[in-house]
Amino acid sequence: MARRPLAPLVPLLLLLLLAAAADVDLSGIKGGVLYKNGAQTSCELGVLDSRAAMVSADCLDFSGGYVDMRTKYTVFLDAGIDGKSAVYPVTAIGVHPQYHTTNKANNIAVLQYNKKGKQNFTNTLAVGRTAWKTLIYARRAPLNATAHTWGDTVIAEVANKTDGTCASMLPLFKANQQAFVCGAPLAGAAAAGLQMPTPCRKLPYGTVYTRINGTLYPAGIFSHAAIKGGADLCSANATTRSYFTAFSDYITFANITLKREISYAAPGKGIAPQDSPYYTMNRPAGKPPKDVTVQGGNLLAPKAATSSAPETPSPTMPSPPKATATTTAQSSDSDGDSDGDSGDGSSHGGKPTRTIIIIVAVCVSVGVSLATAAGFFVVRWYRGHVKRTRDPYRENATRHMLIHDLGGASLPEKDARTTHHPSPASTVATRDPPPGYLYTPLE
Repeated sequence: MARRPLAPLVPLLLLLLLAAAADVDLSGIKGGVLYKNGAQTSCELGVLDSRAAMVSADCLDFSGGYVDMRTKYTVFLDAGIDGKSAVYPVTAIGVHPQYHTTNKANNIAVLQYNKKGKQNFTNTLAVGRTAWKTLIYARRAPLNATAHTWGDTVIAEVANKTDGTCASMLPLFKANQQAFVCGAPLAGAAAAGLQMPTPCRKLPYGTVYTRINGTLYPAGIFSHAAIKGGADLCSANATTRSYFTAFSDYITFANITLKREISYAAPGKGIAPQDSPYYTMNRPAGKPPKDVTVQGGNLLAPKAATSSAPETPSPTMPSPPKATATTTAQSSDSDGDSDGDSGDGSSHGGKPTRTIIIIVAVCVSVGVSLATAAGFFVVRWYRGHVKRTRDPYRENATRHMLIHDLGGASLPEKDARTTHHPSPASTVATRDPPPGYLYTPLE
């Protein structure tokens, strides 16, 4: 029996693909894009509601392991759900405590904005990664944030399948296959609204959605891309894969950050987000192959490219956030930080004289004696004061403050696990952020 040629079937297959994409309506889901210092980025948002969104932590600027607050972050939300676009300055940023800048593990942060505004819409996030049937990749195209205009959203719908290339190119994915969505499609020249720096105009999709019982829900946001056989996404004959962070592992982190509960949809009973804000991905077995380049962050900026296996952290990427960081106060351009010689108050011109040495020795001796005497009286006063005014609630508050400021295990009474409900109006029991939580208020 002779085989029929496949060529006549190609146009039919393309028509079917376009028809499937045409059935995808994202108008009922609010989306958005991050702006930095007034400039558009490639970083799309996982919008949670009218006051918060998730974004890849790679898209933020860091200084000394903390979010660089000299950068002005703005969110541009599209007209989904309520038919209104909006632009808001970001007022607080919470970076996941286990975020790793080099291998891209836990590459997620929570942005807060419009904190005094009404809670007038909510997005419901998808959970149950293994039960999803299809994936819908989308790339939104903002045209003008000032005029609140958008281009056409580029969409591609594929089956929820992962090939072996995703794991062979990236050990982190191999060790955490259910924490990511991995795919090959790229948003090409159709995303005309994007100011792409490369002539090929290729860019990974910014968000991924899935259908649960026929309804579309946000499932994840772009984390990073891997390119084998080329330096960037425009390299000829290069093999590329895009990796998206699934929201389901970070819903509890968002709940604790925002002190309210995020709505989610599950494909079946008994399926829920993992319940720890401390969640961390499994450690990869090694580094990516030497011929693989990893790109993350704002791909509209040339510095977004990072090598696959650097011996030291890339100079274009920040060091991993400090594990003991808790709260950073608002900074300014004149906060006194300096990377060069700032002076330590000592003389650089020679050895101190004999007279200075004698004076210093006498001062130190007298100071130690006075401090010892003062300490003795303070201890005696404190013991008597505690006997008279011992207050267990105040003591607990002191322990609470020390743990909050210095990091450490949460108090037993604060460790009750949050009960999840799909209702966006439900509340979350107040609980301290994780010890390594990077919370950056910008107002």
